[in-house]
Amino acid sequence: MPAPVLPAAEPQKLSAINMATDKELFESWSDHVPSGKLALVREVMHATASSLGSTSNISKKKRALRECVEKLNRLDEGQHFIMTIEREDLVELLLSMGEESGVVDTAEIIDELREW
Repeated sequence: MPAPVLPAAEPQKLSAINMATDKELFESWSDHVPSGKLALVREVMHATASSLGSTSNISKKKRALRECVEKLNRLDEGQHFIMTIEREDLVELLLSMGEESGVVDTAEIIDELREW
């Protein structure tokens, strides 16, 4: 009797926190966001992912998310490179990171603080 055919395993989806540490994060921005700004956004997101992954304390996780949004605000000052696409990418990733980390009010944190 032949062995049963099992469905192919779905590709493993990277967690949002792992995605935020990818050195190619937001690569699609590279044709319209200054490379220095893109590098700084990646640093901010990497640091936030590290902070979220290194603690189980929800207050510390909320603080990491707040600090991330505030740093992004400062990066966007003057040049205003965070436009619709970038805003959507950032919010989507931050919401996913917050959800994975157990921060249920991530959307409120972002909406309260973001200036972009």
